[in-house]
Amino acid sequence: MSDYPDRRPVQNVVVRSAKETWLAYLLWFLLGTFGVHKFYLRQNGTGFLYLALGLIGGATAWFLVGFIFLVPLWVMMVIDLFTMPGRVRSVNARMLGGHTF
Repeated sequence: MSDYPDRRPVQNVVVRSAKETWLAYLLWFLLGTFGVHKFYLRQNGTGFLYLALGLIGGATAWFLVGFIFLVPLWVMMVIDLFTMPGRVRSVNARMLGGHTF
């Protein structure tokens, strides 16, 4: 017989923190040109696209060629301004296994 009769087996608990809309907006505002808000929302492919467009556009803006890269980036960032809450809800729903709030 065990010395601890009320002892139960340990259960593994995985805690996943939900993504916050205000933090996504803050990252968008401060580091959006580098796609940091996309990496935060687990959209790595789009994050790398933002990063590439921002770096290439910034490096070549002196030659006025960079605006070819920066204008599409700015358009996508304006779209993000309006679609951020839905994207955060979508990421949080995926993290919870498809359950919606």
